[in-house]
Amino acid sequence: MIGRLVSIVEEPQRLAFGVQITFAILTTTAVSCRLLARKLKDVQFQWDDYLIVVALVLCNGLIACDMIGTLYCGVGLHAVDVVSTYGPDRLTIFLKVLIPVQILWATALTATKLSILLFYCRVFSVPSLQLAAKILVVIIFLWCSTVILSAFLLCRPFAYNWDPTIPNGHCGNRVLSYILTGVLNIITDLAVLCLPMPVIWGLQMRMASKIGLIAVFATGFFVCVVSIVRLHALLTVDYSDATHSVTSALVWSMLEPSIGIILACVPVLKNLVPRLFSSISGSGRSDKNATPQRNGTFEALEDHPLSPVGRTNDTYASDREAISGEYSKSIASSRGAILREGCLDKSRDIRAT
Repeated sequence: MIGRLVSIVEEPQRLAFGVQITFAILTTTAVSCRLLARKLKDVQFQWDDYLIVVALVLCNGLIACDMIGTLYCGVGLHAVDVVSTYGPDRLTIFLKVLIPVQILWATALTATKLSILLFYCRVFSVPSLQLAAKILVVIIFLWCSTVILSAFLLCRPFAYNWDPTIPNGHCGNRVLSYILTGVLNIITDLAVLCLPMPVIWGLQMRMASKIGLIAVFATGFFVCVVSIVRLHALLTVDYSDATHSVTSALVWSMLEPSIGIILACVPVLKNLVPRLFSSISGSGRSDKNATPQRNGTFEALEDHPLSPVGRTNDTYASDREAISGEYSKSIASSRGAILREGCLDKSRDIRAT
């Protein structure tokens, strides 16, 4: 690509470029902090960590394609203005860029959802949940494969995607393709987000802690809202004026995996700030005097895999410790020690009499 960049003068251009820069920084920061939290916790990276890094790379690739569309191809401007000012090649390049945009969108979302599902499998030791997570992994992988195939096969010949003058070229029903892949995407979003809710709700813990934990997981429903808005924006795209009508769809397509990555990092990031302060304040103390701390819900979630609810009182105690970070086992052991001590006292009294 050669030629001068497009002037960012219109409001849609400024909005698109501002969102691209902002979320490139936010997603990179979120994943970097997640890895830093793992390092401070002195634990090895898990598969969900590796997958979220893959999702970040794919998402930043998507943002880069969007930036090319904005800075070079005139996204936000009417197609006739782009052609008259910068030449028809810019429009052709933009229509080509839409192919990797679709593929990167699907693969970034897939990597994010798989990372979340692997996190569930690692944290929740509930067989039914793990089986459901594995089924969802297969469904999401098949969905991603369908999106990629549609990107390559919807228009025949393939070059008809950006050159509608090719004789006998044709495209399938783009609107139907968007609806099917978009609705399936929303369904898998809801399935991933709702998967741990019954397990969390059934845990024996304080109601306030339970509601707070569910509320943190439920923030992911915002991604579903973004998916719905994106689908609506796609259905309004006019390919005869693609650079102008596709602006909203590009923005929402970029926001969806970006927000998903950020929210996927929340469980690990929760204890980063307390650990940083603990590391700084404890740097001058010896390891002998350092006291390990348990600061909150998600640290305990990762330290103690959950067990199925509704079996024994011991299961309830381990669940309480795993979710709320309260020292239920310590309390139970203290009570046991008191009872044993009382029994010993009684036996001494009987022998004395």
